[in-house]
Amino acid sequence: MTQHAHPPSGKTPQRLYILTGEASGDLHAARVLAALRQQKPDVVVRGMGGDAMQAEGATLVEHI
Repeated sequence: MTQHAHPPSGKTPQRLYILTGEASGDLHAARVLAALRQQKPDVVVRGMGGDAMQAEGATLVEHI
């Protein structure tokens, strides 16, 4: 299990769990994640997805 460092402000980062079931969902989730990281760079994302989500920094608990 990966430990994520807390931001300097001491606030706990927001956590998000994303589930996708096929390639187009993986691609859409990756685009949403990329946009979200522009506003919330410290968001912690885990879930089920594919290569696109993983490339955007999501920790995959299951690779589709």
